[in-house]
Amino acid sequence: MAQLPMQVTFYHAAMIGNGNYCTAGTGALATNVREAAKRAGYRIVLKGGSTLRGTNAGQNLTVSLDWLNSGVAPTYENWKTTFELQNTATGAVIWSGTSAQAMRLFLPQAAPTAVADTLLLPATVPAGTYRLVLK
Repeated sequence: MAQLPMQVTFYHAAMIGNGNYCTAGTGALATNVREAAKRAGYRIVLKGGSTLRGTNAGQNLTVSLDWLNSGVAPTYENWKTTFELQNTATGAVIWSGTSAQAMRLFLPQAAPTAVADTLLLPATVPAGTYRLVLK
């Protein structure tokens, strides 16, 4: 058990089961189990990003984001990354578009991956001020 945190990192473990450690309440064993659980899996982080203000309906909205998986394992789910324009007063979704960033098998890395999405805002989007949300 002394090597458990190192093995989670070395073998890129996505998760560990804690049901096997019935006496792990205190001491070095408990510390190692907690540390291994903290290391396991993926950690998707946005390290930066940008977009232009003042995009009009019928024009392209470009969103650039710097993605990082700082964990030890890739994501295995086939998640879609979605942008939404929401009404700032009500939260109602006015428009949504899908990012090109694929989350499935997004590997851990030392440096962020820059992804620029260019999405066409339909001409039917009413003029106004909106909140841009990433889901």
